[in-house]
Amino acid sequence: MQDDELTRTEFREYFTELYEASPDARIEEKRVLPSHDGTAVKWTFHGIHEGGLRRRQHVVKISGTDERLPSR
Repeated sequence: MQDDELTRTEFREYFTELYEASPDARIEEKRVLPSHDGTAVKWTFHGIHEGGLRRRQHVVKISGTDERLPSR
C-alpha cells in the first residue's frame, strides 16, 4: 500500500484482492502504543499465497507498523 490516503473503494479493493490471494489470511496485532496524536500499531500478516511461480503455494509472513489517527 502507498503512504497516500486511500478512498473507501480503493481500501475495499485492496483487501478484496489480498484475501482472494490468501483466503486463510489473518492479521495479528503485536503491540499497540500511544503516539503523538493517535496510536501506533505493530502487526504481522500470516497466510498462504495461492499461486506464484510454478503454481506453488507460498507461506507469507509480513510485519509492519501503522499509525491510527483519531476520528475527526
